[in-house]
Amino acid sequence: MKKKFNEAEKENLKNSLKNEWNKKIGNLDNFNKVWKIIEDSARYVFNSSHAYAMAGDSLYAAYFKAHHPYDFYEVAINHYQDKGDKNKMNDLIEEARKFYGLKLGSWRFGVDNSRVTIDRAKKLIYPSLSSIKGIGDSVASELYKVAQGISSEASFVEVLSALKTETSVNRAVRSSLIGIDYFHRYGAPMELYRQAEVFDRLFSRATVKAADLAPYGLGLEDITPLCEKVTAKQAKGFNPVRLIEFLLHKTPKAKTTFLDRVKLQYDILGYVSLKNDAVNNGVFVVMSIVGNKRKRISLYSLKNGKEQQCNAWESSIQQLKEGDIIKVRSFKRDYKRVPKDIDGKKVYVKTDEKEYWLKGWSKCGQDTNTQIKK
Repeated sequence: MKKKFNEAEKENLKNSLKNEWNKKIGNLDNFNKVWKIIEDSARYVFNSSHAYAMAGDSLYAAYFKAHHPYDFYEVAINHYQDKGDKNKMNDLIEEARKFYGLKLGSWRFGVDNSRVTIDRAKKLIYPSLSSIKGIGDSVASELYKVAQGISSEASFVEVLSALKTETSVNRAVRSSLIGIDYFHRYGAPMELYRQAEVFDRLFSRATVKAADLAPYGLGLEDITPLCEKVTAKQAKGFNPVRLIEFLLHKTPKAKTTFLDRVKLQYDILGYVSLKNDAVNNGVFVVMSIVGNKRKRISLYSLKNGKEQQCNAWESSIQQLKEGDIIKVRSFKRDYKRVPKDIDGKKVYVKTDEKEYWLKGWSKCGQDTNTQIKK
């Protein structure tokens, strides 16, 4: 491609484009405006083969995103998975969710979650486990393989045993899997965290002392049927899986609230897609805070799943951070102001457009679950 045009060549190019514009559009109403943009941009852009190729790629991507979004996102997300770019994967998933109404399907133990697939009829993205930070490509394959060898009647403790002895899954990865409800069929997250804690404490033990059983309100005599030898001080010769199951059966289960799930989803995945009509009006998750003195805030309603954009001055939200759950008492709708240069000074001028400002709000603390109607 030619890199520079002299005045005569530029005029010829303009006339040629004008003729083609008139043929295609049927009038020249906006031609001069578009030509002015092209002419002005020539000061800082360059017509190299690289720029031409990149522009072509951008246009191809924009076309497929607009006309074939399901195919585009499925291919693009898997492409970045292959490259190991999890940030780009998550950005694309969030973009598809926000602008094309796609919802995120669930990860499930026993299902092959090694690749991203999209169900067009249900508008669901079935994600890859690799999209979660800290989980490598091999983990999904290991989990799928282990699941195929586990009985449908197996307990979660048996699953934990298989993960420890047959996979490279560490505690951090296991914690994330529990938090995203990957082991849904074995129970809710907080109960599975409880079981995992007991498992970690006792699975590798060859002996158990009375002090180990005290937190469960039990003594060595209570586990005698499970052991080959029990003395006044300790017990040994037991099947750790059966012992752990016995202890868990003797202690109360942990409850998982809706807001427990919200916090886990945000902490692990960086977004929230859950909603509950029983939540009181005005309860939001703070998804993002950007800007300097004037902050632009994105809030996610836990009642209806809709996002609310609003503004706030930095001084009024110093205690607010991303991931907080808040109760909003009021928004103020005011005319949007935009910066304008007047006599060399930057002045904010009112426009006809209105925007929301965050006014009355408070954090939902330890009593957060009271925000759900009984």
